[in-house]
Amino acid sequence: MKTLIIDDDIEICKRLQLEAKKEGCSVEYTTLPVDIMERLLNAETEREPYELIFIDIRTPKVNGFEIFKEIREAGLDLDVIIVAGYGDQDEAIEAIQLGAIDYLRKPISLEELRTALFRVRQKRRADKEKTLKHRILVVDDEKDLCGRVKRELDKEGYDVEVAYDGIEGLDYFKNNRVEMVITDLKMPRMDGLEMLEKCREIKHDFVSIVITAFGDYEKAITSLQLDVFNYLKKPLLLEELLGSVKKGIDMLLLRRSLSARNRELEIETALRTRYVEKIECEKRFTENIIATIPDSLLILDKDLRIKSANRSFYETFHDIEPEKAIGSSVTEILHDKGGRLSAELTKLFGTEAMLENFELCYKSEKLGERIFDITARGLIIAEETLVVVRDRTVRKRAEAALAASKAYTESIIENFLDTLIVADTEAKIQTVNPVTCHLLGYTEEELIGQPIGLIFAEEEEEEEEEALRVFQFFRETEKAEALGPQDTIRNRELTYKTKDGRLIPMSFNAGVLTDEAGNVTGVVAGAKDITDLKLAEAELRKEKTFSENIIATVPDSLLVIDRDLRIKSANHSFYEIFQEIEPEKVIGSSLTDILHDKDGRLMTELTRLLGTEYMLDNFEVSYKSENLGERIFDITARGLILAAAEEELIIIRDITERKQAEKELKKKIHDLEVFHRAAVGREIKMIELKNKIAELEKMLESR
Repeated sequence: MKTLIIDDDIEICKRLQLEAKKEGCSVEYTTLPVDIMERLLNAETEREPYELIFIDIRTPKVNGFEIFKEIREAGLDLDVIIVAGYGDQDEAIEAIQLGAIDYLRKPISLEELRTALFRVRQKRRADKEKTLKHRILVVDDEKDLCGRVKRELDKEGYDVEVAYDGIEGLDYFKNNRVEMVITDLKMPRMDGLEMLEKCREIKHDFVSIVITAFGDYEKAITSLQLDVFNYLKKPLLLEELLGSVKKGIDMLLLRRSLSARNRELEIETALRTRYVEKIECEKRFTENIIATIPDSLLILDKDLRIKSANRSFYETFHDIEPEKAIGSSVTEILHDKGGRLSAELTKLFGTEAMLENFELCYKSEKLGERIFDITARGLIIAEETLVVVRDRTVRKRAEAALAASKAYTESIIENFLDTLIVADTEAKIQTVNPVTCHLLGYTEEELIGQPIGLIFAEEEEEEEEEALRVFQFFRETEKAEALGPQDTIRNRELTYKTKDGRLIPMSFNAGVLTDEAGNVTGVVAGAKDITDLKLAEAELRKEKTFSENIIATVPDSLLVIDRDLRIKSANHSFYEIFQEIEPEKVIGSSLTDILHDKDGRLMTELTRLLGTEYMLDNFEVSYKSENLGERIFDITARGLILAAAEEELIIIRDITERKQAEKELKKKIHDLEVFHRAAVGREIKMIELKNKIAELEKMLESR
């Protein structure tokens, strides 16, 4: 049987080659699965076709499963045995469904390998009525006896080899296919029982007959306890020998047939289990979709009575008691008084026709007036109808108010969805929504099956590693157990890389997907484009830096205090004025303590401002310290009602010099006033004296 082995592990290739050769196969192997189909087709053309091929599912460059599919599509008459590693059993089972005869799990069990080869030979035998001769190994130190036994068994059509001691027999057994061992008990170098025990360590798929001389009966009985099929006494009776050999070979074939049948049952069970799991998985997937659909979904029987309803239906029609919904008439629940809906739904039974855009007005005390859009389709598998009920009330009212709002609303609905990605446990993309494809510039076909790193910025390793942490966060040690749908990642920032190389910052939320047993099957992640947010944050940082630069250059002291009048922040000018205070002790200190507000007047005024937009102006505080001496500060304050907490902005101006200047100015003004009064008094007296002189002169003249 011409055989080809395809596996990138050369040790596995050599081991399979050795064991297959023992079973009579002509074996070739390759570790590079390129041009395989050309090699197989050329062998067919040259009329030396391969009959059996071993394919490792996981091979470099070319997927082994794809090679198998190509073989089936080409219609080549050869049997395929799949070699599967850990985690590849599902694909191996799928290959069985597509026509592979068996699969072997790594590390490869020799017993499973021999059973698989036996099943192939059985199939080939049924097709061609051709089989290998059964090989018998005769081991005895009496060469004449060996020759006589070989001649008789050759006549019966067996393939017979001989060895003249236990070591020679064991060496042949190791390197060749042997169905039966006939051995003497007593031999030089290694006796028969020891040889059989070592043969059993190599494989169990053979039968043995021991030959005993007079006085070896106890050993013969012991050999039967070691799974020896029979023992024969010397001198040998050829009829007894031939009968025992035939029965032994028949028993071996029966045992192999049972092993093959057990393997077939095992594969059949695996196929059935996979089929059931697939149905259950599809059922859960469908139920999850139905549960999350915002529209109301109903299944109706031919009498238009409700057979099942999703959660959205009960949420929409919360005035209907859930236990009364099932079995109720949908036309009564939806108040189909005119019978229009009933007539349209009745037409759908037994067809695949659809009812679309059927508007129905509804009114109840709890829901008020509503407008529902009805979509329905007949299910020809059973006399049932699927009904989708959408609440169109808001949209219809908007259309009535302003026709242009319809296009606007539809645009919002169409473009509101965020990107959505579903990845398997190996972080390979399984599902994407249209928004994701549109944003990234890929088609759905280009993304499905690709590693998640394809769509993330790869210039920095940290970004790619962070993406893997998001899509495989369930592998973290602290999350290794008891994972469920509640386990999520929130607001994790990553950067998309589009097909044309653009970088788009995104905010991701991710959660696990699990099967019925609670095993993690993948991760679903939604993401929002935060480009505008990043631009706004950059602008905000720019504005903050600008404000901080302005504050840093203001000559007055600026402070922000909390509701307990403790300092939360201070500008550079404050530290320059109050240089006697250690900077690390400023934040958290009481402003009234720092300004020596002993009488509590400042504390009273500042407390009044909390929670308001009132201002405190021209509040003077006298201050005295060893370093600054006596100072006078002018306090201006205002409450900040927009802050996250009750805060106040304080401005402290040092007006000591101004006050001193004002005092000096007042003194000068006073001195001027005194001088002025003195000067004016002298002038008045001179005038009065002149007047009196004038009067006296007049009197003298008159006299």
